[in-house]
Amino acid sequence: MKAFLWILSQEALHNLIRLKLATSNIGDEGMIVLTEGISKGALENLRNLELDWNNIGEEGIKAFPEALSIGALNILENLNLGGNSTGAKGMKAFAEAMSKAKGGA
Repeated sequence: MKAFLWILSQEALHNLIRLKLATSNIGDEGMIVLTEGISKGALENLRNLELDWNNIGEEGIKAFPEALSIGALNILENLNLGGNSTGAKGMKAFAEAMSKAKGGA
């Protein structure tokens, strides 16, 4: 995962507009690393992020809105999280965190 974080830190990825990691089995750890990179400004021009079928669970899914709360991925248009292991509890936590990240109650 350190290599993944290093790749995210490279300036070459700042112009990336689509990232397809579907079926890459990144899991919670990978989602947390991805979120950390995004929080540091990686992928700032990303419009399409495909994370479906990655075995992302509750812990991984809860990390993502934290990056959005600091203004990361402002122009993201499509986020695919289908087929992950988040469960109802994880998706509820994600929805609540998204609401807070976007300035909701």
